[in-house]
Amino acid sequence: MKEYKCIACGEVKQSTERCMCPICGYMMYELPNERKSVLIGEITDFVRAIINQKIDIKSVDFGKLDSDIHRFPDYDKIKNHVSKAEKTEEFYKRLQRSAEQMKQYFHDTFRKTYDGKMQFLKVLSDSTAEYLDSVLPKLGIEASYEKVNFPLVSVAYEENANHELLPLADTLIERILQLADKMYKFIRINNIYGRAYDIKTKAFKFKGKTEDFDWRSAIKERISACDKVIAKTREQMLEVFPECKTAKTVYMYAPTFRGNNANNAHFPFDKLDLTAWGKFLDETDSVLIVKLHPFVKRRIEIPDEYAHRILDASDYREVNDILFIVDVLITDYSSIIYEMSLLKKPMLFFAFDQKYYEATRDFYEPYEELVPGKIVHDFDELMTALKDKDYEFEKMDGFIKKNFKYTDGKSTDRVIDQLIMGIEPEDNSIR
Repeated sequence: MKEYKCIACGEVKQSTERCMCPICGYMMYELPNERKSVLIGEITDFVRAIINQKIDIKSVDFGKLDSDIHRFPDYDKIKNHVSKAEKTEEFYKRLQRSAEQMKQYFHDTFRKTYDGKMQFLKVLSDSTAEYLDSVLPKLGIEASYEKVNFPLVSVAYEENANHELLPLADTLIERILQLADKMYKFIRINNIYGRAYDIKTKAFKFKGKTEDFDWRSAIKERISACDKVIAKTREQMLEVFPECKTAKTVYMYAPTFRGNNANNAHFPFDKLDLTAWGKFLDETDSVLIVKLHPFVKRRIEIPDEYAHRILDASDYREVNDILFIVDVLITDYSSIIYEMSLLKKPMLFFAFDQKYYEATRDFYEPYEELVPGKIVHDFDELMTALKDKDYEFEKMDGFIKKNFKYTDGKSTDRVIDQLIMGIEPEDNSIR
């Protein structure tokens, strides 16, 4: 056991090692000792610790360095931004700008210098000097020191373009822009009536008894509203497919799928000569919209030189809306012919595998008697019929009469008359 004495209150204590004073809490030092020498030694050790202190460069604040390193937005930010419908337009434009910025980043050398902020060291130095100036004289210690400026610490950050990867990066950015364009068009085409869902529909309001309500005027009003919807839909389709605005003729190829179900659905793309199609469209200043069946997952590969002539609409859900801007429909065994016939527009039937289709899936009646237009069995026949405008349109009236009892636009009136008003139609022969 050794004897230790507190340098503050003078308390003496037996201990096996250096300890704290049980009275005042200050450090106790082994006897014999001189209080002044002990204090000078402690202060000297403190000053040496400050002078020899090592600064970890990782603790230095270099301002925007970290944000610049991570300057590209992450997936979660993008997802949260576009989860709201009203952000679609803004997101599309931002994505385009971001892609252009990414292209610039990939091609240009990014070089920037970041200066370290040493203010915290200056504050520490000044406060330490002030403390020593007040303490050392009281201890009878004379000391002098010079203030020095801290050196400027900078980090030079540089990213060089990898020229071997630039072609791949450009291709990737181009694909991103194409995908963004498809996403934008898909959202627009599938949200045509989206805003209407935000408005709560109200039932017909009428005063007095039900029989006093003017149903016919109400129905006409709503039919007129439907006409406006059709006109609006056409305008929207032209915005989605702007190439159709100036085209002399808009063709649409909408075949059905091959296979038995969604799991094995496919389409024989080799039957389409898109280069020949492109040349024909250039010659006639026309556009072709290709709308594959939703079961077919693979997409057509459009030649770059005809990307302004051949448009892939396979991702768009409402094919009936596209029909409003189509002049000629080319199909095979699809039920789209019924909607198109009501618009009384010409159709061609590209049935290159008619015999096989009849043998494996068949029809309710002979194919030749079923369709309201010319049937062609190979691509050359198809091109010839298009150039000659040989659609056999004379079959249209018979098809409509065979499949639709009424096409005068008054079917809703008849439903109201019979189900609500209890009035039988005067002439069932009206079509």
